[in-house]
Amino acid sequence: MDCILLFLKAPVPGKVKTRLAASIGSKEAAELYRCFVLDWCDRLYKFCQSTPASLRVMYSPPDAKAEIGKWLSASGWGEGIENQLYPQCDGDLGDRLHQGFMAAFANGAERAIAVGTDSPDLPLARLTQLLAGLRTHDCSIIPSTDGGYCAIGFHRDHYEPAVFQNMAWSTETVCGDTLGKLKTHQRTAFTLEPWVDVDNIADMQALIRN
Repeated sequence: MDCILLFLKAPVPGKVKTRLAASIGSKEAAELYRCFVLDWCDRLYKFCQSTPASLRVMYSPPDAKAEIGKWLSASGWGEGIENQLYPQCDGDLGDRLHQGFMAAFANGAERAIAVGTDSPDLPLARLTQLLAGLRTHDCSIIPSTDGGYCAIGFHRDHYEPAVFQNMAWSTETVCGDTLGKLKTHQRTAFTLEPWVDVDNIADMQALIRN
């Protein structure tokens, strides 16, 4: 069984898309984030149905389950999305990613992919490629053009938690450091072409142009 881990936050102004909010305002940025996530969930519904794969929505903050369930019910999942909601743990992004992968594998997943919400136009074919890459590699990854990554996947038998430890998150070295740790721990990586994260107004303008 395959599993998609979707990491997201409640769409609260001032808490999401803060770099974009500096240009368009907190309320507008939060509403744009809301649209990004609904569209992404709708597309992931179709992907999970056709693959097939299970979905685990890793949400934050932990007390926002009812709010997020009501919000996401407008996507293709409908009210059934409530059965896929799981709170993120405390700690940094690495801690939360590790928690997600461990839960997916404990639930029976052989291959799992973690994705965020910053790349709303990421082609679903890329997720198919990531899963396929895990048949021949330990890890698969889609770099982002800002130096991070849009998605990362692991095969259960070759999961390496070290890639999530002691990382300088939200910096331009994240993807390179991740690949370096994989090599250090003798893990093979299937790396796709980079994709754009929408973090600021320039990224948003590029998304509109494309």
